[in-house]
Amino acid sequence: MSFFTPAFLCYEPMTLGPGRPLTLRYRVLVHPGHWDEARLRAEYARFSEHPSETR
Repeated sequence: MSFFTPAFLCYEPMTLGPGRPLTLRYRVLVHPGHWDEARLRAEYARFSEHPSETR
C-alpha cells in the first residue's frame, strides 16, 4: 500500500462545540513484508493503550 489518508470523518459528520478540543493521534509504521491479523491487532492495541509512549 502506498497511500495513507487519516479520514476521521469517513462514517458520519462530526460536530465540535465552540471551545471544545479535538486531539488527533496518528501512527505510521513502515516495515517490510506483510503482517497477519494477529500482528496488526497487537500493534493497534499497543498504540491505543499508550499512544504517547509508542515510538
